[in-house]
Amino acid sequence: MLDLGNPKPVFYRNRRKAEWPLYADLLKRKLQDSNITEILTANELENRVNLVTSVMVDCFREACPQKQVRKKGPTHRWWTPTLTELRLVARRAHHAAYVEGSNHSETELELYRVAIREYKYSLRVAKRTSFRDFCDEVKALLTAARLYRALSAGRTIKLGSVELPDGSYTAEADATLKHLLEIHFPNDPNQVETEVHDDTFTEWPSLQEIVNERQVYQVLGTFRRLKAAGPDEIFPEMLLKCVSGCHQYSQKLWRLV
Repeated sequence: MLDLGNPKPVFYRNRRKAEWPLYADLLKRKLQDSNITEILTANELENRVNLVTSVMVDCFREACPQKQVRKKGPTHRWWTPTLTELRLVARRAHHAAYVEGSNHSETELELYRVAIREYKYSLRVAKRTSFRDFCDEVKALLTAARLYRALSAGRTIKLGSVELPDGSYTAEADATLKHLLEIHFPNDPNQVETEVHDDTFTEWPSLQEIVNERQVYQVLGTFRRLKAAGPDEIFPEMLLKCVSGCHQYSQKLWRLV
């Protein structure tokens, strides 16, 4: 049987255990420290939205650090149920000999020495046996090599060089992709950038009635706070903390949107 080794570690973030006060404090501080300028064009508005999104994601990652998923079962290939039982016996003997009460008889100490000696001996035997089996598997590497060649036969073709208009060739895959994008999806020379003539309309009374802290909070409250995030890694709880902690900044941005 071919052993492919231990799988790569998997990491996750538990949103329910995030430090939301820390998130709100970091978000408020970073948004206030950002270079906030007047928004005059649609591109500037898009850049501002991307800025707020990246700040929110960074603050959440800091307030909710990653944790590694512990796989079920033994973490070493040489561990056996017998070792689990021997370790339990040794721990109980240690507790009886050194922890319980103040008077420890010589019999209890001797029982602990016997239990810990048997556990350590079995542990060494299990490790040596596992290493011996591993060496035997390495000797059968020819089988693994044949399997690798069979699986690698269907690999996708790598992107190579293409000829540029000046007669030269691209040296890297990134340059090839960039050239192909320019050929098949060229920029529109007649594109006119949309301008926002005046951002004072965000203070109009009619707009303030539609987009304000209460209305935004009410709309976001209709979502489940910890629902799955989209490609931007934003979920409703992050937006709710943004509204409550940075309402002056977020309201103006949403009115522009």
